[in-house]
Amino acid sequence: MKFSLTLLVFSLIINLAGCQKVSYPKLSLESSFQEILKEEYALDAEAKLQGKTLGISAHFKKLWGEDGLVDKKIWSNIGKIKFVATRVLLSSDANVDFIRYRITGEDSREELDYIRTFQDEKLLQYEGISVNEYWSREVLIRRTYEGKEPQLEEVKWEDFLVHLISKQIREKYQTVFKKNSQGAQGPQRDIDRFWGMYFPKEDPENQLGENLFALVIEAKKDPESLDWLKETIQETVKKVCHTYKKFPFEHLRILNVSTKTIFEVNG
Repeated sequence: MKFSLTLLVFSLIINLAGCQKVSYPKLSLESSFQEILKEEYALDAEAKLQGKTLGISAHFKKLWGEDGLVDKKIWSNIGKIKFVATRVLLSSDANVDFIRYRITGEDSREELDYIRTFQDEKLLQYEGISVNEYWSREVLIRRTYEGKEPQLEEVKWEDFLVHLISKQIREKYQTVFKKNSQGAQGPQRDIDRFWGMYFPKEDPENQLGENLFALVIEAKKDPESLDWLKETIQETVKKVCHTYKKFPFEHLRILNVSTKTIFEVNG
């Protein structure tokens, strides 16, 4: 009897969950976002659903403040745009992996391209992730702004992971160098800069014939900290790919564009 009652209650819960009303259907998702943003915050932004990416672009007259950072008022408005986008998606039947925000300004030569996974937005909403971890998972790409309307193309997992892994490695390297400069042991600063690149197998310009994730470094000599860098890459890749349960790459390499050397990194 107890088992039957439990089964009945469970069935009712499942049925009710399945019958929840979708407030913002996929077909009206773009217009719903724009209408809510305009009505509640008097802000304008374009929304476009591309595959599994909700792309949003916003243009401001004054993007930068006198301190060289994004103007505080504009940063607040960007926060409102992000809030509305997440709110709409949480009540939609659209199957979305990423939210992309492309921000431009009349006073800026840069286009800011913020990329987040919808998974992280949901985790933050339901306190499944700390605020610090949430921010560490945001990808920001800066481009030269040429005065054209930003393209809201779909985000691919490969590109997102490459950018996020590269970002986290840079942050770790900067932290270790800061400690090293204060007297602690750590890698020497003989790397000018480094960034991530993804070479897809199907790209006609790819002569390697494999899905390659490469951390490209620019150093005048082979860095003494190369072993540390390899270990950091392996640890970071493992952590990030485990978080999203995605590993679309076949090989990991470090390419030194100054010395034209290639170092294989065990995956």
